[in-house]
Amino acid sequence: MDKDYPRPTVIPNTSGMDVRITKTVRMRQRFGMMLKEEAYRQTMETGLKVSEADLLDEALEEYEVRLEVRKKREGRC
Repeated sequence: MDKDYPRPTVIPNTSGMDVRITKTVRMRQRFGMMLKEEAYRQTMETGLKVSEADLLDEALEEYEVRLEVRKKREGRC
């Protein structure tokens, strides 16, 4: 790990689910607004708090599945 960047803080999680870390990224403004609006919409629709991080997790999980399928097709697994 580069000495100029702090190590990510790992928050203990006793639920057995994946641990979340804090990750700062730059993204297009339209994606930021889309995340904010969709998190609000889903929160209002379900009555449960839906965060922008929840939406990113969902999108990245779908992306991860697509990558695994592609790797298998290419015989890299």
